[in-house]
Amino acid sequence: MSLPARTERQFRSIVVPEAMQPSRIWPGTAPFTEIAARLDLYRVEFKKNGPRTFVVKRYAEDDAEFWSRHGKQHPFRIIPPQIKDWAFELPPGTVLDAELLTARRAGADPEEVDRLYVFDVVRLRGADACHVTLERRKELLGTVAASGDSDGAILVATDLREYNPGATLSMHYERALLEGDEGVVLKLKSSLYRGGESPCWLKIRKEGA
Repeated sequence: MSLPARTERQFRSIVVPEAMQPSRIWPGTAPFTEIAARLDLYRVEFKKNGPRTFVVKRYAEDDAEFWSRHGKQHPFRIIPPQIKDWAFELPPGTVLDAELLTARRAGADPEEVDRLYVFDVVRLRGADACHVTLERRKELLGTVAASGDSDGAILVATDLREYNPGATLSMHYERALLEGDEGVVLKLKSSLYRGGESPCWLKIRKEGA
């Protein structure tokens, strides 16, 4: 893809942001009960068990990077071809927030990645998305995350309440555990993306996880 020289330089200089981190609450506590009573203000998403990853697409067709929240680049060799190809198709100047999920099948290498769980967009086509609400960022994410043929390797976070609006917070949490996930993350729909720990995102998982 041919871009103006100035735009190309800007996309080359994109900085991996500080990750927005959820605060933690525990089932059965007073904060859990209080949040459960105000669930309409939040999205409820699965908390997967994988390393936090920023997908960075700069400007060239084959220029995609995968960075940890600690500022280290994941080795390209651990990223499967279908995820690389999907990332190559992202619009230039895009940064997505995600988790790398390792293979669960018996005998698999513990570092072998087979899926990418995408849940937020930080930049899109060079524009900063941190200053818009979570609901708007989810709309933006929907325009790019499902693009391309990833052969099932790309999972996009969904709001569990859309599929089971009558379920309680405890029910969503128990479902996550049954599916082998760490728990759930509640995200305030009106929240902006801010680096560091935030009370706008609340992680609920079992003790010791």
